[in-house]
Amino acid sequence: MNSETDCQPTSDVRLLPARDAQAARSALRRDALILFLIAGIWLGGCWMSYGFYMVEKILTRLLTPCGLTWLALLFLWRYIRATGLVWPARAAMLLFFFYWTTANTYTGNLVAGILEGRYAPIDPAKVEPFDVVVVLGGATQSDPQGNVWLGFTGDRVALAARLYHHGKVRKLVTTGVVQEWTTEAVNMSDATERIWRDLGVEAEDIVKIGGRNTTEELQNVRELLGDQPPPRVGLLTSAFHLPRAERLARQNHVSVIPIPAARMSTNDDPLPLAVIPYHAGVMLMDVSVKEFLAALIRR
Repeated sequence: MNSETDCQPTSDVRLLPARDAQAARSALRRDALILFLIAGIWLGGCWMSYGFYMVEKILTRLLTPCGLTWLALLFLWRYIRATGLVWPARAAMLLFFFYWTTANTYTGNLVAGILEGRYAPIDPAKVEPFDVVVVLGGATQSDPQGNVWLGFTGDRVALAARLYHHGKVRKLVTTGVVQEWTTEAVNMSDATERIWRDLGVEAEDIVKIGGRNTTEELQNVRELLGDQPPPRVGLLTSAFHLPRAERLARQNHVSVIPIPAARMSTNDDPLPLAVIPYHAGVMLMDVSVKEFLAALIRR
């Protein structure tokens, strides 16, 4: 048997050490050059199409933690690929694309739109009157000193007050308590009542009930309304949360009319901005996945 032939590596054995560091750096520089060229063409096109303000916004978004993480994952993938480590490079590529597709506002709006798309926005001046409107908690915040304010879903509280002042409802029900692990000092229902009072809602037209989560809130609504509830009960919550709230209302044998508020899937980012990972995209995906998981376990 020829010993020289025996020493030759076969095509089946490619699990040798990666290319040397110099070759890896050369490949990485080439990839970086191509990336910067593509980025320059992209930014130039945005400048011509939208103006310099768009370039500023893109660069700002790239320098946020989400944008920097995206760029870091991109360079990590290309660096591992340049070293010749096939499977680690594939894993890094999957991580990069997973982060990219789940953290940008374009995908986030699409996913949130699945939840919100079935509910059209309402005009509080034109809807049919309600006997009662139930506003689910979670739209307010408070601090240990007892100060209260509207949170990012505060449109729930504001829309209920608008319905009231347009004469579309005379009785508002607010739900929610403070969770034990938070630093908030005011129950959600109490915070909502205080804000409504500041907005001109009469105290006798406000009913407060508890509930640590949506399930408990709907159970308490069922007890409040009794066996003969009024015919037109509005259920007001964030549009992305309405599918779950309606499902739990049916489970508790409460007939409600959905009232969407605090719509998130606005698609207000131009495409050059929408494809860059951003905290708003992470939030859209986060709350949407939470709702899908709740539907999966029927909670």
